Parts: sequence; structure tokens; C-alpha cells
Amino acid sequence: MMRADLHIHTTASDGIFPPEAILAMAKDANISAIAISDHDTMDSVPAASALARELDLLFIPGVEISAGGDEEIHILSYGQRPDAPALTQLFHDMRKERIGRAHRVMDLLEQLHMPLDRDQVFLSANGSVGRPHIARAMVQKGYVSSVRDAFDRYLAKGKAAFVSREKLSPARVIRLLRDCDGIPVLAHPILLSWPQEKLLPLLKEWKDAGLCGLEVYHPSQKQDFASWLRLARKMDLLITGGSDYHAPDRPDGPMGGTADMWLSAQEDVEALLHMIRANQSV
Repeated sequence: MMRADLHIHTTASDGIFPPEAILAMAKDANISAIAISDHDTMDSVPAASALARELDLLFIPGVEISAGGDEEIHILSYGQRPDAPALTQLFHDMRKERIGRAHRVMDLLEQLHMPLDRDQVFLSANGSVGRPHIARAMVQKGYVSSVRDAFDRYLAKGKAAFVSREKLSPARVIRLLRDCDGIPVLAHPILLSWPQEKLLPLLKEWKDAGLCGLEVYHPSQKQDFASWLRLARKMDLLITGGSDYHAPDRPDGPMGGTADMWLSAQEDVEALLHMIRANQSV
């Protein structure tokens, strides 16, 4: 049985391990198909792709784009051309927005008497800065006990140091990714916490814009994989899955944590690869 993990983060965004370590860990975990899907960047893809060939791992280039503003609608995408001008411009714009947001968050933390070394925060982020980098800096300074504590008390929506993200239309992101030969997939839909009457019309709208898949096998959905699987099949969407691995102390669990439950991984990954190859042959 294929063991696949198509949702993993590295130090190029908010993971704590570089691509070389991630690939070695995947090999040790008996994962045979892997995708690096960093937030708003594909900087780790070249190194990961080269090492995957050496380790005889099936590697799929991915990315996770943050859309929707405060609603945090995350779009995974696979197989896109990283050098496509539209995608390059999107990454540039999102990196600039991330930097501005991080400064505003740290401004608020200073007002709360929790100053941080900004240069060190940005250095640790390696370009794609996010709240996890700020949270880790808060832990190091002793302001909070853990990354989760930082979010719960200060960084989550509605808390004192929360700053909204720029609202980016999911349909626009999906169309752009399709134009760059990407295969867009809605990530961890359960985290949207939307009732069916809100989610279903939007899924139809996004499918019309080019959405190709639904992430069914995500740690947050462990209690109800069957419902998300039925929804994906009902809407004729590709099925994907992954651990959303960032670091050992995250609640999502270990790398490959959903692999043993993704019984149709061979079939589903082959369907994804078929669509990627069809794009590349056009």
C-alpha cells in the first residue's frame, strides 16, 4: 500500500526542518509519496526534488496559498510552474504583505510590554514570515509557555495582538494557479467551521473557477474522514491527504500521521499525477 503525505512544511515557511531533513524523515517513516507545500513559497522545492530522486521517493511540488483574509481559506496546489510570472508576482506580493503584518503584530506586542528582536524573527522565517515565527520568539523570551499558548493568549483571531490578513479571493487564487498549470485543492475544510449550507455553494463556485480537489485525510478530520470522502466524490473532486507537518510539538501529529488511514492513496495520487501530466502536455 502506498503511504503518502502531500502536506508538509519546511523552513522555507513556518516549518522547523529544512527540506533535506524532511525528506530523510519521510524515508524513515516509510512514506513513498511526498509533497512539500510551504505557505506562499516554493523555495524548498528544488532541493527537495533533487534529494527525493536520490532517496527513490515520489516527489510532487506543492504550495499552500493563504486566501480569504480572516477566514483563513487555504488552497493547496500541486504541479504548478514556479517560474510562471503570475505566480512569481503573487509570491512577491504575499511576502511583502506577510512582512507588513508581522511588523504590526510585533508593534502590538511591544505595547503589551513584550518586545521581540525583529531582525531575529525575520531571519528565522527565511522569507515567508508568519505568526508561528513570532510565537516561537515569544517562547524563547519567556513571555509564553508554548507556541499554542502564544496563539491562545495573543495571536489568534480576536486576541490582543491579532492583525488581519489582506483579503485575497479564493476564486482568484484558484484561477491563477490553474493558469500556472497548478492543481488547486481546498485544504483542511473542517477548519473553516462552516455549515454545509455555506460550504457547498462556495465549493461549487470554486470548482467553476478551477478547484480540482479536496483534502480529505487531514489530522483535524480524523473523526469524520468518511463524510469528507463522500463530499469529494459527490462533487467529483480529487482526493488528497497529508499530515500538515510543521514541527514535533504541533497538535497535528507526526509526519505521515494520516498515511495509514488513507487506504486509497495509490489510486488518488495516480489521479493527481495524471492531471498534472495532462497539464504539462498541453
